[in-house]
Amino acid sequence: MTLPLQPAGARNNPQRQRRLTGLAWGLLSLGFGLSLGLMSLPVLAVAPAGGFVLPTTFTTTLATTLATAPGAHRQISLPQYDFTQSLVQHQDLSTPLQAPPPLPTKHNRLSPPVPTNGTPPRQDTSSETPLPVSHTTQAPAFHFQADAQVRQGQVIRVQLRDSATAPWKGARVRLGSYTVPLYAQAALPEREGALWQAWLPVGVVHPTGKHTLVLTNPAGTTVASQTVTILPGQFRRQNITVSRSVGGLKPLPGELEAIDTLKKLSTPVRYWQEPLQLPVPDCMNSPFGVLRYHNGTYTGDYHKGLDQRAPAGRPVKAIAAGVVHISKSFRLHGDTVGLDHGQGVSSVYIHLSKRTVQEGASVKPGQTIGLVGSTGFATGPHLHWGLYMGGLPVNPLQWISNMPRCGA
Repeated sequence: MTLPLQPAGARNNPQRQRRLTGLAWGLLSLGFGLSLGLMSLPVLAVAPAGGFVLPTTFTTTLATTLATAPGAHRQISLPQYDFTQSLVQHQDLSTPLQAPPPLPTKHNRLSPPVPTNGTPPRQDTSSETPLPVSHTTQAPAFHFQADAQVRQGQVIRVQLRDSATAPWKGARVRLGSYTVPLYAQAALPEREGALWQAWLPVGVVHPTGKHTLVLTNPAGTTVASQTVTILPGQFRRQNITVSRSVGGLKPLPGELEAIDTLKKLSTPVRYWQEPLQLPVPDCMNSPFGVLRYHNGTYTGDYHKGLDQRAPAGRPVKAIAAGVVHISKSFRLHGDTVGLDHGQGVSSVYIHLSKRTVQEGASVKPGQTIGLVGSTGFATGPHLHWGLYMGGLPVNPLQWISNMPRCGA
């Protein structure tokens, strides 16, 4: 800043001295005001896009002409300042900041977001899969057990005792891809709770070795499991000499379908009790599961029941109580009686010479249902009978202990 010079003789002139003093105070006031003015000037401008930009180079020149003595004056000038050189370099905010990563489709279930209306949302469980609950991980209210070892063609007996009498209707037992339902049994004393049972058949060709038996509740959730060992069935081969006329027999329309319906029955009422009775007292001459050959040629099938060597006309007895589901004369099976014993158990008697019961009739254990014959695909008088459990043919010897063997 350039200060005014004092002309000669100013010190001895009181009037001029007063003028110079006033001039000095005016300059000080002017400088102070200029400083405040510069501090209030905007140095950043808001850009339309929402960022901040610097203005063009800002310079200020102030010229003030002050009167000094009459006829004499001095010019006081302020130097120019480039304010862009003194500002700290700021980030250019005209470029938008990088957007945060999007929220996942499924919100964090530990802290779901609250919508704008202030009501917490319901937790989204549409993609959740219920976790299987094992009776080994929490105290069970039931006791589950099954046969630990069976052979091919036999049945795994399953029992569930529920101390809390919880409903198990619709629960199932599974071995591989094959399942059967649990059935409620007769009421037990209150202190013993409820008893449920199932009979799961093991096919003749089921793989041997260790397998997992699974119990699922009515909702389809696994609640218990057990390892079961499947042993070989040790089935033999058997060749039968068949005449041309017998070998050419074909089933009637609906004949095979009727037998298939019988073995798949699942009546909830249980009529049968263990042990099962022999339908005839005669010896067994063809066991269950043997690989059948006709005239030396393998048929590709196995014996789905057992044969007893009985004379023609011998009374055939029901192995257990039940309801007559089939009483018909077929071409391949001959005269046939089929009984529904309830809870997935049924039996069939074929090649009869006579049927003595009607469809829909109830029968008692040991009641005569027909007579031994040789009708249908038969080479001579005998009784072929089969036992079905859970929809598959099974070995009757597992359920009858007093079967005599021919030639033994």
